[in-house]
Amino acid sequence: MKKTILSLCLVFVFVMQCSVVAFASENTTNPAQGYYSEQEAQRGDSALSVIDDAETAHRYANIQAQNAYDIVSATKQTVYVIDSFDDNGVLSESRLMTPREVSHYKSIMAANPSLKGNTWVGEDEEEHQGGKLSIYLVVYKDTSRNYYAYGTANWENGIYSGGVNGPSSGYDFLAITWGGGGELKNSSSSDRSISGIYQYNQGNISFSRAQSDTYCGYCWQFNETKGAYFADYIDCYAKLKKTYTTYRGKETNIRLTYIHTYQEAVGTISFEGGTSGAAAGVSLSSCNKQWQIEIDVPGIYY
Repeated sequence: MKKTILSLCLVFVFVMQCSVVAFASENTTNPAQGYYSEQEAQRGDSALSVIDDAETAHRYANIQAQNAYDIVSATKQTVYVIDSFDDNGVLSESRLMTPREVSHYKSIMAANPSLKGNTWVGEDEEEHQGGKLSIYLVVYKDTSRNYYAYGTANWENGIYSGGVNGPSSGYDFLAITWGGGGELKNSSSSDRSISGIYQYNQGNISFSRAQSDTYCGYCWQFNETKGAYFADYIDCYAKLKKTYTTYRGKETNIRLTYIHTYQEAVGTISFEGGTSGAAAGVSLSSCNKQWQIEIDVPGIYY
């Protein structure tokens, strides 16, 4: 009987270990949109291991060391973008690749590393542009349970050619949102920031506020291209404080949202929700030519 119980325990431990691994790293097809994404999340001391870009990982390690923060969690999502053009060289479509397209794209890149993800011929025998986009969300906390949310968007390196307006035309948006039902706030301009640069030493990216709410989120807008050059990286940050001094043991999440557009005239950004249990969603009106991705860090206790 003891041997039977021991065997069952070992099986239970093995199943639980497999479940943890599956949660930490996952390649999925989004059921609503049909696109492929690579996702990974870790909590605790090993959280920064999900960041596979050396420069980004170094920046986040320095943030933690310089401020003596405790790391809560880190989450990453990578998607693959495909841009198509009409006979006049004008961008006609930008979307996220399907699993089949990603497999084809990766095989081309492996065989032709000098392409750097710029331009390739797809299975449809048409020329496309695009590449890889990774977003990261890292959350730290201090001894007073203030939370520090850092988000990064990394575009794959490469010079893009073709198209009257380059790879795309129109603003992109990056937002940090949170829940708390009005009990977590970001009230000071010194408690948030954003910065970024274009690839190949093309200078700094300019940003402006697209939407903000002290109690549920902040969103910036920017041009992700400069001529034929894409953004290299974009870093944003928001500090969240409780609106009271006591710890009440409530839980919510923090979300990073990236919206890509490829039309010049767009509407406005709005936040939806932001209740005690869930971060606000982000939406852009009057824009048919857009796609967005988002990642969450749960377990934000306040």
